Formats: sequence, structure tokens, C-alpha cells
Amino acid sequence: MFNEFLKDAVLAISANHSLNEKISFALSPLRAQKAPDSEELMVVPVFKKSPSFSVAGVDSGFASKRLSFMELLLVKTAGVVFNFKNGSLVSSIYYPTPFSFPKPLLLRQGLERDEEAQSISLIRLKERN
Repeated sequence: MFNEFLKDAVLAISANHSLNEKISFALSPLRAQKAPDSEELMVVPVFKKSPSFSVAGVDSGFASKRLSFMELLLVKTAGVVFNFKNGSLVSSIYYPTPFSFPKPLLLRQGLERDEEAQSISLIRLKERN
């Protein structure tokens, strides 16, 4: 039974390979032609500018650890604002600080894995707001 299955699989792969070879051979004359939407038509000139602007980014990280008597969740949040003037970085402000310690949260004892994941998701949503 297994040998029959293996034989059918080899035949299917061979047939597919033969089809791919036929398609490749049929399309081979097109290799010499330039595509109508080639990259030469998509290239646009780029001009150097020195703008003044601010950009911000936020991130958070969560790590949970199941202990014998509780669930420990470490939450780390960070934000930064970069200020540019004439294309150069003039300042950066980190929230709460450039290097902040994660905030420990204790979850209720006895949560199942899916309940723990749901609790972490809810805490994650709460921390973002």
C-alpha cells in the first residue's frame, strides 16, 4: 500500500515537472525581450531635501513566567521623539527614560494557559491606553 502511494507521488511530481519544463521552454523566447513595465521606467529622480520635522515611536514588551504560587508578568514600555532641523537630528526625548526597568505585575494564581494568554492580552491593551 505504501509503495503504491509512493509510486503515485513520484508520478505526480514527474508530471508536474514535465509541465513546468514545457511552460519554461514555451516562454524562453520572451527572455530576450524587455518587459513593458521594466524598472528603467519606474526609476524617478530623488532630490536631496533637508526638512525639519519630528517623528515618534512607541514599543512595548511583555514576558510572563509561571511560578508555583503565582504568574509574574513583566511589562516594559518605551517611547521616543526625534526632532530634526534642516535634516539633522537636534534632540531626542525618551519616555519614560532611555533605560527603564520593566513594571512587574502579578496575575491571579491558578490560571490555565489560555486564561493566562487572555489576561496578558487584556493587560497589554490596558497599558497601551
